[in-house]
Amino acid sequence: MASLRKLAVQGSLWTIFGHGLSEVIRFGGHLIIARLVVPEVFGIMALVTVFMTGLQMFSDIGIGPSVVQDKRGDDPKFLNTAWTIQIIRGTALTIATLALAYPFAQVYYAELFWLLPVAALGPFLSGFLSTSLASLHRRLSIGKLMIFELSLAVMRAAASIGFVLLLPDHAVLALIIANLLVELARLVISHTILGSDRNRLCWDQESASRLFRFGRWIFISTALTFFIGYGDKLILGTVFSEAELGIYVIAYFLSDAIVQALRRLAHMVLFPLYARLSDHGDGALRKEMLLIRSVLMALTLPPLWVLAVFGSDIVRMLYTEEYAAAGWILQLLAMGTIAKSMAVTLSPVLLSMGDSFRNMLLMITRTVFMFGGMWLGYSLAGTTGVIIGVAAASTLNYPVLAFFTKKYGVWMPWLDIGALTASALFIGGGLLLMGAPDMWGQLPAGGG
Repeated sequence: MASLRKLAVQGSLWTIFGHGLSEVIRFGGHLIIARLVVPEVFGIMALVTVFMTGLQMFSDIGIGPSVVQDKRGDDPKFLNTAWTIQIIRGTALTIATLALAYPFAQVYYAELFWLLPVAALGPFLSGFLSTSLASLHRRLSIGKLMIFELSLAVMRAAASIGFVLLLPDHAVLALIIANLLVELARLVISHTILGSDRNRLCWDQESASRLFRFGRWIFISTALTFFIGYGDKLILGTVFSEAELGIYVIAYFLSDAIVQALRRLAHMVLFPLYARLSDHGDGALRKEMLLIRSVLMALTLPPLWVLAVFGSDIVRMLYTEEYAAAGWILQLLAMGTIAKSMAVTLSPVLLSMGDSFRNMLLMITRTVFMFGGMWLGYSLAGTTGVIIGVAAASTLNYPVLAFFTKKYGVWMPWLDIGALTASALFIGGGLLLMGAPDMWGQLPAGGG
């Protein structure tokens, strides 16, 4: 327990430092690019990202989590079989992108027809990534991984700004090329500097069976996670112009920054830590989770309260006038992000227990709440209602998460209810003093 706690603390500090600095670099690059390009660039790039991410998530069988969680996660046969499957998957994703580029462009924006085939090189490169990354994760060697990711963040920001300056009339293509260069660097470094696993093509049937058995529910869960994370952009892309979608993406980017940091921490530290703690019994897991979640809520909820109350002022301070409508959207999304941030620290317990089935069910209910909320919101209040539906989905799904995790004795109702109550009091009081966001008529629907 002492050793695990030490690894967890070290891993958490590295994750917070590394991811925090990466986000500062990413945000700085984002602000510079926002002054070099028009909002349409963010809208088109968002759909490129949605398409590529969707293909990857619809084909995910949880190879990385399998290496972290499986008892054979250090076996060379297991790792090489996982690597072989990963290569097959990456090649298939590239072919699928080439096949689907034209119909996707017909539904959304014509530029996507030639942009997506360029982006298709990304999954092909990532298919050859060394399994050493998953092995470092399994051993909670977070420091090396964070230095690696931090280096890539610097490279991505510099390459994005450089190529946008070099190709000002083709800014989206410039951003795609920058991403490809980063993927190439990730591939080379994973096999050289971090490459303790010497991967080679291999097929061990027993290893493949273990990978597919664990990954069958992961496959469905990640497909549903795609709809949760990107379904709003898919739907809004059909009714918004490129500029309007770009404004929404800016607001989402700002509201989701803290949750992304928490997700990173949950993936890098909490998931493997909960898996190890579960070997010591529910009592040990509950005790450690109480401390972890209390600290993380105290650190992450207050910034979300600030965004929910002062979001419009923050946007006006950081961006030019053409992005001003992102302010009220940021305020709404920040309110919905509170329950999402709380869920991120609790939900990893399901996969750490090997319960990928309940994790899948959780994703199903979240998807239903999100799309149901978007549909109901649009029926009642147009595109503003869609945004409200997106913001409400996590809060509506939180009781389902509480029910599923209660089985393992780790849900603490007094902690979560207290956090939600404090959030409601602070935001409600702040909006009474500052005035509620002016949500009506600032972002015209249509044009997409």
